[in-house]
Parts: sequence; C-alpha cells; structure tokens
Amino acid sequence: MIYEFITGGGLFPETLPPSLQHEGELMLHAVLQDALELQNFEVAILRDPRLSMLSVHTLPSWKTALAWGDIFLIIAPETGRCLWELQREVLQAGKILWGCGLEAVQCCSYKNLTAARLSAHKIAYIPCYFPQQKLPRNIQQFVIKPNDGAGCGDTFLATRRQLSTLSQQILNPIIQPYVAGENLSLCVLYGQGQSRVVAVNRQLIRIEDAKFRYHGSEVNAFPELIPKAQRLAAQIGRAIPDLWGWVGIDIILHKQQWLVTEINPRLTTSYVGLRQSLNQNPLQLLQGQDFLKLALESHLVEVKVRF
Repeated sequence: MIYEFITGGGLFPETLPPSLQHEGELMLHAVLQDALELQNFEVAILRDPRLSMLSVHTLPSWKTALAWGDIFLIIAPETGRCLWELQREVLQAGKILWGCGLEAVQCCSYKNLTAARLSAHKIAYIPCYFPQQKLPRNIQQFVIKPNDGAGCGDTFLATRRQLSTLSQQILNPIIQPYVAGENLSLCVLYGQGQSRVVAVNRQLIRIEDAKFRYHGSEVNAFPELIPKAQRLAAQIGRAIPDLWGWVGIDIILHKQQWLVTEINPRLTTSYVGLRQSLNQNPLQLLQGQDFLKLALESHLVEVKVRF
C-alpha cells in the first residue's frame, strides 16, 4: 500500500496547493513505477477525487487501506504529527511499515528536538530559538518557519524587527540564524544499524519576496562529497537509531562547514531522480533482511538529474 498524503486525499476538501500537488505527483509516480516492478506484490493507492485517476488499484479511504494492505509506504508531512499518526495507525493495525520508527519520526518532526539530539552527539546543526527566547546579538538576519514544518512551507527570511509580526502569523514558529551557503540534501538508506549515502544533491532554493521557495533538485550533483556525507550520515544514525529505509537530510554548506538544517524521516522529492542516478530500482533495495548489503554493492552512476 502506497499512501502519498497530498495526492491521496489527505487535504480533502481543503484547496490543493499547486506546488505541493506537483511534488506529490512526482514522488507518487516515481514510487509507483518502482513498486509495480516488485515481484509478488499487489500495489494499491489512495487518490484525491479532484485528481485524474491512475491505472492502478485505488482504494476509497484510509480505513479501507488499513484493512486491505500488508505493507505500507507512507509519504506525508511531519506537520501536526501527520506522518507520526499515520505510521502509528499502521503499526497498531499489526501491519508492516516500510519507514522509520516512531521515535525517529517524533524527533525529526520538530526542529528543536532534532537540534537538541544532534547537539548532544556533537553534530553541527543550526541552532533553534522560540520567539520568547533571547536571540544572538551579532545576528541580523533570521529564518522563521514552523517548528514542525516540511519543505519551504511558511519559511521566511526576516530581520530582527520583522520577527515579532511573523511569529504571530506562523503556527508554532521556530527561529534560526540565517546562514548563507550551498543548499544540499542527502539521500540515505538506513537499516540494521548501518547507513548508505547514495546521492548528494543540490537543492534549488531561492528567496523570493523574503520567502524561501523550492524549485527542484539536481540529484547526485556532488558524487565527490559522498565519502564525507557518509561519515555524517553514520553519526546521525548513531544519534537517531530508529531511522530506517530512505531518509532525506538537508544541509547548508557554509565555508566548508556542514550544518544540518533538518532530517526528513521519509522519502523526499529527490527520490524522483534516484532511479536514474543509481541505475536500478531504489525501492527494490528495501526488500529482504540484507537490503542494506544490496545497497552497499550497488553501482552508482555519476549523473545529474534535475527536475
């Protein structure tokens, strides 16, 4: 059972934001293509009734899906504990979850919890402040966004004076110092206490009218950085041992220093380019007890996939 939250009716009857719908469709079609190639699997999805139907078994509701499916792969935002709640229901129903454990999802869903966990393990992370806390005096520009936000949603560049107004407009806001640098993301496969970085991607993020906007990625843009990324992913795996399967890690590369901005305990949009980058089916790597061994032996193709 594949449930992509945005295209699967998770927002119905609310308006579908075009950017989220586009990203959701990209991820759904990529995962569907990979899932339909797996042997001995019958694949089903949920579909928002406002979107065109796909030529794949479609179930009418999440309740029906919980009864029908044996294995679940969920792509959903961390906002409002959405991903955590859906995965909890899957586990309570006694089904198999292809995803991170609940403890990891809880930690990675909140920027302040992620910062505290990584800081405790001496992993560089951009510090987080709540609006009522004292901010560093030497910083003049800040990023303000939801503490449990996903992607660039409601993420703004702000001066110290603008923070008060914006903090009243954003639900559950968190404030971080603005750090200029290259926006990177890692596609990492976790399991059995090990990790494997398969791509270091360039994130095409622009600041438009003081708002951060995502314009796609170049997947596997920096293959030469994979060894360094692997060391960081292993550190994060020790700090958050409940990570499993495909995970996205966002990083700012600032003056040769790697600063983690957030960890996505799920598939991210960069998954769309992994098939071409790996020259194999990324979802197939999750099958069996030795799935990480298969990934370690996979052949990486040094290509850039932009979308």
